[in-house]
Amino acid sequence: MFSRRFPLALAVLGFLPVVSAHAAIGDRFGFTSEEAALAGARAGAAEMASTSAFDNPAQLSLIPDAGATSASTARFHWSVLYAEPSFADIHNVVVENPVNSDYGDGTSRKADVDTNYPATFGQSLGFAVHSKKSERRWGLGAIAYLPLDRFALLDSGESFAPEYTLHRGRTQKPEFQLALSGLLAKRLSFGAGVNLGAKLTSDTTIFLNQGTGTASTMRIAASLKTQAVPYFGLTYLAPEETASYGLVVRLAGSSPETLNVQATARAVGTVTAPDFSFPALATMYYDPFTVSAGTRWRYSNTGALSFQLDYQAWSKFKSPAIVIQDQACDPNCSVDFEPGRDLSGRTRDILVPRVGHAWTIGTNELRVGYAYRPGIYKELPTDAGNAVDPDEHRFAAGYGLNVDSIPIFDAPGRLDFNLGYSLYPKQTVTKSAGDENGKSVNQKVGAPGYEIGGYEWAAGVTLLLYL
Repeated sequence: MFSRRFPLALAVLGFLPVVSAHAAIGDRFGFTSEEAALAGARAGAAEMASTSAFDNPAQLSLIPDAGATSASTARFHWSVLYAEPSFADIHNVVVENPVNSDYGDGTSRKADVDTNYPATFGQSLGFAVHSKKSERRWGLGAIAYLPLDRFALLDSGESFAPEYTLHRGRTQKPEFQLALSGLLAKRLSFGAGVNLGAKLTSDTTIFLNQGTGTASTMRIAASLKTQAVPYFGLTYLAPEETASYGLVVRLAGSSPETLNVQATARAVGTVTAPDFSFPALATMYYDPFTVSAGTRWRYSNTGALSFQLDYQAWSKFKSPAIVIQDQACDPNCSVDFEPGRDLSGRTRDILVPRVGHAWTIGTNELRVGYAYRPGIYKELPTDAGNAVDPDEHRFAAGYGLNVDSIPIFDAPGRLDFNLGYSLYPKQTVTKSAGDENGKSVNQKVGAPGYEIGGYEWAAGVTLLLYL
């Protein structure tokens, strides 16, 4: 019965490249409960899985895990993930001053800052298949992710107010990854894949007309172009087959947005309306250049230990805040735009260690994992700007239950469950004196200071089919 449904899944996967963006879910949570429970430590795994297209594309040419029958050469999964962050409240800080508002008399306004960030709620589909007849054992795999509570979220965020940069909509976007692999030698395989993303260009024409009986107009035209970012993987299986090693290299990817504005404004009586124009640039999603090295050691028939170390080049980070570029104006124009400012702070390259352990219990499996991700900023935002990204300690656990025959599909499979908890240690930000332009009579946005940190709960379930 399953053979009639598998083409439908492929059709869904084939549609998603049109709307997809670069990967964040795989790094933050994992596309399946198994990945999440092992804290993402799967780059060094020694078998093909339905998530190999992301974990390490070289795995697509390896023998599937022992949970399947010997005739099985394919995997398919459907997974649902939910995660909800909770950050420390920020009360009674400066949110407007003469630098970022029309307060020209040197006053400022204090208020609470919104620290409610969208929950991650989505589903992923993935498959992996390889040829048993070919000596190269060619493999093919794909993974798609689609948010369930909203199709996508584009939010450039706040340039001045305190904000957790990597939690503003990063997981609220569709994703698609496709990978191929083959054997280079008996125990060495190579794979390559692409993350399919998008570039958004918008053109806006505006006429602002003041007065009774007049009309203002606005026209927006936008285009979305697909772009692909490659990644590569290697896997080596040691002769004793108790240890395996993996290496994955992912090139940096971004989803830029360009907003071109052509505007005319009649603001005073019948004075000729001046024309002015400016482009504004933002990077809605950004994923850094990453190198992941992993290993798995099966030290007994019932135990396997996994390690992974990720190098992520966040020093090249492109802020999602929209920045106005140089503006142009006709001779009659008295409008002068202040050039945009990037207040995101200095970023750094980071190392992310991950460790996971799996115990085989009969035909089932118990898993635990831990990962530590340092914040991407070099220092707390005590000066201009309030972009924050606290360190993260991620704890995870899960259980996999093998099933001889999944109802409806008439195929063996597995049900996986996972729970996760991320701790963001608390830190105190104290703003320096003066405003963002150095004037001592005013206060910076975020003054006098605030506390950052919090936690995040996550849970998921995955249905895996052995085909």
